[in-house]
Amino acid sequence: MIIRGILWDMDGVLIDTTEAHFEAWRQIMAEQNMELDRQYFLGALGMNNIGAIEYLFRRPTNLHEVDAIGKKKEGLFRKILKGRINLLPGVQEWLDYFRANGFLQAVATSAPWENIETLFDETGIRHYFQAIVSAYEMPGKPDPYVFLEAAKRIDVDVAECLVIEDSTAGVEAARRGGMKCLAVETSNPAGKLTQADFVLYRLSDQSPREVIAQIEKQ
Repeated sequence: MIIRGILWDMDGVLIDTTEAHFEAWRQIMAEQNMELDRQYFLGALGMNNIGAIEYLFRRPTNLHEVDAIGKKKEGLFRKILKGRINLLPGVQEWLDYFRANGFLQAVATSAPWENIETLFDETGIRHYFQAIVSAYEMPGKPDPYVFLEAAKRIDVDVAECLVIEDSTAGVEAARRGGMKCLAVETSNPAGKLTQADFVLYRLSDQSPREVIAQIEKQ
């Protein structure tokens, strides 16, 4: 088995946005006299706003509510995050390695386009990717839609794709999509990422060449 395509999640993989998401959701829920437990909140990471609202509010939602709450939350999120976006340790080196060695790369995220554009504007990494897919208004993780669509757009078979994720929902989506998965412990400890094929604390802990070689042997 040879890896040819790299499918990057965004939040928690390229950049660390966990605290900004938590603070934005905490403010939204406080307006409705609801408290948000941080540990419980971590279970919503990787989900789009439809899934996140149903999970956090613990009830069904509707498209009108998702649109209203989602827009307000994402606006708060971008305001909190502005000027604080930095690539996580090792990301730049891994991006450079994959581009230099002929891998095709895509971003496959549950984030809305405004958040994606903010990431690219502040980090300047847009040129590394041959495709960018948002599942914001599509089936969200753990549904594998976003990864299947990203693999299709870079024209790489799913069996030759490596997903890089940090959320349990994202790891499950990669597995359901028939893809290998490397998980980083940005927002979850290794014990919660057991469905991944390989786990690193941070990408900077090991070279991409070594990790790819070990995954291809599995």
